[in-house]
This record gives sequence, C-alpha cells and structure tokens, in this order.
Amino acid sequence: MRSFLKFYKWHIMFIILVLGCILWALSSVTTKVEPDLIIGYTGTAYVNEQAYSDNQKTEIDLLLHDANGDNKKSSVLHPYTLGSTKDSIDVMEQMIENDYHIYIAPREVFEAIEDKSVFATLDIDDDNVDKLSTYSGRVYAISVEGNSVLKRLGFVKTDGLFIATASFKSDTLTAFEKNGINITTELIKSRKKYNN
Repeated sequence: MRSFLKFYKWHIMFIILVLGCILWALSSVTTKVEPDLIIGYTGTAYVNEQAYSDNQKTEIDLLLHDANGDNKKSSVLHPYTLGSTKDSIDVMEQMIENDYHIYIAPREVFEAIEDKSVFATLDIDDDNVDKLSTYSGRVYAISVEGNSVLKRLGFVKTDGLFIATASFKSDTLTAFEKNGINITTELIKSRKKYNN
C-alpha cells in the first residue's frame, strides 16, 4: 500500500484537483442568481452592452433595493436589436411572458401590445414629455428621447424610444415592481434634470 501511494501520489493529487474544478464549475453553473432588476430592450437601434456593464453600478444599481434577498444589488440588461418592428413586437411579448421589470422600445412596439394592463401606471407630471396612454387616459409608457443617463448606459440612439414598467397585477407591489417603478421614474426625472 505504501509503495502504491508513493508511486501514484501525483496522479491521485491531479485527479482530486480535476474533480474539485469540475465540482466548482458545476456549482457555479447550476446556481442561478436572480437579479433585482431585469431591463429589456427591443428595437432596431444598437445598444452597447459593455457600456451598460461599465456604468450600471453607478447609474442603476445604487438606486436598487435588494429584491431577491441575496444581500447584493444587481441589474441586468437584455438588448434585442432586430431588423423589423414585427420581430420587436414578438420579442416584447416574450419579455412580458418572462416577467421583465422594465421595457424600453419604440412607440409602435408598445402600441402593438393589446393588453396594456401588463404595464404599470406611470404618474409622471411633466407636459414636456411624450406619453403613451390607454383609451381611459392611463399613462403606461413615457418617452426617453435624449435621455443622457440611457446614453451613458449604452443606448446609442434614444430617438423614438419609450420606457414602461411591468405590472404583475397583484394587490401589493413586489420588491421587483418597486425597483422597476423607482428606476423608471429616476430615468425620466434625469431626462428633465440634464436636458433642461
């Protein structure tokens, strides 16, 4: 036995090291961390994901509440740059099904969504900003055209873009919904602050 260990000790150490690496890789892949805020963009304009990664800690994550209880604040942007409005509408419907918290898209994409109740009511008192409303007058999306914060977050063109917050149709707001409403409101307010 002693000669066996002496002869194969490096082999055994190597196998233990490889098994440790495999276990670490599997645990990091299978452990899914849910972000506190999921922002979805669909449209034809390019979005620089690296700029979002570089600036999200100062522009977005500082304003978040820990919605998932992991003692960290994190947001993620899923940009879908597509060639047609029809494709963008299809992607918007998928984002709604997957419970994104904030939606950014061109006007025609929002207007094509039949059930406007999936979007929260936005109570922004500013007549200088273009708004999308239901027939009853409920505002569900607001223009972010010229928004300097979004430009720092990687939105190269904001012309014709609107922002909306998800509504999960429950009686009380979840922490995720609160994050969506707070960040949306802050983005709209920053447009007023920096663009006047």
